[in-house]
Amino acid sequence: FCANNAVRRGAVIGNFPGQPTGTRNDVNAGATINSIADSNSDNGSANSTLQGAQLYSLGFKWNHHLYCDLGNN
Repeated sequence: FCANNAVRRGAVIGNFPGQPTGTRNDVNAGATINSIADSNSDNGSANSTLQGAQLYSLGFKWNHHLYCDLGNN
């Protein structure tokens, strides 16, 4: 039922940096973990699909749901 016949999954869960960052004991500052987007800077991709806070705010919420794709991956 999507206008462009394309669907995508939600974007809230992905490989994002752990929070909080920048602490004295943060030895793996560049490391990511599979987590929920809990910061506006949590953005990335998995399997060539964009994920993160910006897409979540556009309405692509839960990873196990399908949404009509806007055409920007």
